Amino acid sequence: MRVQPKAGGVVLTQLRFGPDLFNWAAKAQVFLSDGLYLYPIFYGGQQQTNGRLPGLVLKSEVQFFSSDDPEKEGWRKTTYNYKTQTLTTVPVAKPVLPIRQ
Repeated sequence: MRVQPKAGGVVLTQLRFGPDLFNWAAKAQVFLSDGLYLYPIFYGGQQQTNGRLPGLVLKSEVQFFSSDDPEKEGWRKTTYNYKTQTLTTVPVAKPVLPIRQ
């Protein structure tokens, strides 16, 4: 992931996954979140091209919600805070924010 400073936060300029990152989990889901919406970036066994990501302004952090098997309700939230340069991962309930493509 690469970002660029911008007034009001940072702009996501690049987001890439390793080619084998999710090959083992056809049901895996990964969403990026700005705290207001979920942006699918991996879903249904395939990496998603989300047209809303370029130019998305992130105020101070980026959040990723992921599940290896959503039917089992096992979700995680990983947060990276740009100001404090900290990365945290915690178990969470299934996210309920609106989805944007």
